[in-house]
Amino acid sequence: LCGAPETNAVLRRLAGQLPIRIEPEAYRVGERTFPRKDHGLQFIYPSPINPERCVVVVHGVPWAPQVSRNHKLDFLPDFIVYGRDTADDGTWFPTNRVLCAGYFDGQWRISADSLWFGGSPAPTPP
Repeated sequence: LCGAPETNAVLRRLAGQLPIRIEPEAYRVGERTFPRKDHGLQFIYPSPINPERCVVVVHGVPWAPQVSRNHKLDFLPDFIVYGRDTADDGTWFPTNRVLCAGYFDGQWRISADSLWFGGSPAPTPP
C-alpha cells in the first residue's frame, strides 16, 4: 500500500487496525513519533481483511535509492522509519539513516526487545 491514509483508500480503511500509524505530521511507532517531512516508512503486517495475506506499507522518501534494485530490500526488518540522508556507516552500499526499526513479536505486536533507534545496535532477529 503506497501512500498515506489521506491518499490511499485501502490504507485509510485499514489504518485503525495497524500497529504503526501514518499521522498527518508524523509516523507513530508505539508511543514514539517521528516527523513525516523528509522521512520514510516501510512495514509488513498481516492483512486485517485477509489473514492469509500480508500488507506492505510504503510511504515517504525512497529507501536506499543508491542501492541496485536486486538488493534494495536485503536485510530490512519488519518495520523501519528512516531519513532522506545517508548513513555513513562504512558499509559497501550505504543506505538511509535509520530513526527506528524492529521486528514484531510472535503476536505481531511492537516489542521493546526487538526495537532499536538510530545509533543503537540492532537486536538479533527472532
